[in-house]
Amino acid sequence: MSFRVKIVTPSALAYEGSASEVVVPGFDGQYGVLPSHAQILTLSKPGVLSIFSEKGEVGNYIIGKGFVEFSNNTFTALVDVFETLDSIDKDASSGKLKELNIKRDQLSPTDAKYIQLTNEIELEQARLNA
Repeated sequence: MSFRVKIVTPSALAYEGSASEVVVPGFDGQYGVLPSHAQILTLSKPGVLSIFSEKGEVGNYIIGKGFVEFSNNTFTALVDVFETLDSIDKDASSGKLKELNIKRDQLSPTDAKYIQLTNEIELEQARLNA
């Protein structure tokens, strides 16, 4: 049994297909969604999203922060980033992560820019961990 999967970014419908399971990075750890799962609406955090096909194949992707909904056997993620793992330049991500940490370390945690940099750091760290 499978369900519909849609991943939407601000610029496009980034992915559409079906799956037998989806594993999502969340703020309290990863969580899985199976067919006929109870309705949920939650937040995702930057990390690896895994989409399992009915044939047992796994597609792994980097997603950014966003919202995840499962309703009527349809999984929808509205995220700021969706990337294939083979598109990641780990050397560039490593350099950018160092640069972002230096910038953030110069700010107060109450500064609005601090939160923005923290979000960017989480995404670069997800790319490196993938």
